[in-house]
Amino acid sequence: MSTRSIKDLTKLEPKMASGHRLCAGCAEGIIARQVLMATDKPVAVANATGCFEVSTSIYPYTSWKVPWIHTAFGNGAATCAGLEAAYQSLKRQGKITDEMRFVSFAGDGATYDIGLQALSGAMERGHHMMHVCFNNEAYMNTGIQRSSATQFGASTTTSPAGSVIPGKGEYSKDMTMVMIAHDIPYAAQASPPQLEGPHRQGREGFRVRRTGVPERHIHMSQGMEDRQRLGDIHGPAGRSDLCMASL
Repeated sequence: MSTRSIKDLTKLEPKMASGHRLCAGCAEGIIARQVLMATDKPVAVANATGCFEVSTSIYPYTSWKVPWIHTAFGNGAATCAGLEAAYQSLKRQGKITDEMRFVSFAGDGATYDIGLQALSGAMERGHHMMHVCFNNEAYMNTGIQRSSATQFGASTTTSPAGSVIPGKGEYSKDMTMVMIAHDIPYAAQASPPQLEGPHRQGREGFRVRRTGVPERHIHMSQGMEDRQRLGDIHGPAGRSDLCMASL
């Protein structure tokens, strides 16, 4: 897929519709639409429980125009890996001939913590899939509890800054480096304020392929400082341009 301008992207048929229930100003919908626009191939999506899943699939409505599976908090990547494995089996049997792409969307809780074992397994096994992490640095959907993505000093409902503790006492996990340690061919970070970032990283992620180890990881920094009460300590654009590819 050739490089397209922002104007060109507005003319594409979206794979995810507007009219969802994401909070005003939330970038998750923008990120997902830009990533999915980065391929012309048919796409199937696995979506771990969280803000994004809840807000795009409130019964009886859905924002999804592609095959989509809601999965539990901890096994989003495993579900996506299962989709890809089933596709590969059907392709070997000659029942499917189309080239497809598979994407797993998850928040930081479903990537850094509860879903880490499923994600690590999918990366290690070499599935042809992309995992996209919406990192808003806390469990926002369930009450702003701290996660291992939460920044040092952040005040959350489970690490409240006050006279007893000054906020979260631990530094955040570097998930991009964790993914790179799996020797995957593509790992990247992007930030919504850099509007072309999610689309560009998605395009490169779909393009990169190395025999035997074709999985990809894209880390989307999405600061929610108003909820974490961080003020000017941390912003969402930090280190957002990191991109490592092994061909």
